[in-house]
Amino acid sequence: SWRTSALQMVLFHVGFVLLYLLAAPLPLDVYLLERVIIFQSINNTKATLNQVLMEDTPD
Repeated sequence: SWRTSALQMVLFHVGFVLLYLLAAPLPLDVYLLERVIIFQSINNTKATLNQVLMEDTPD
């Protein structure tokens, strides 16, 4: 279902952020990139949910 795929997408982004945080050597770079990734993943998730909701809505 679309809920499952949306959840998987969110978890993927969260996991990616955590992996980068663990691997990144510079704190400032970490915080800046973390912010960018989080905003992008939030926007991507919103866009995906909007698309899915519009597709699921009967005319």
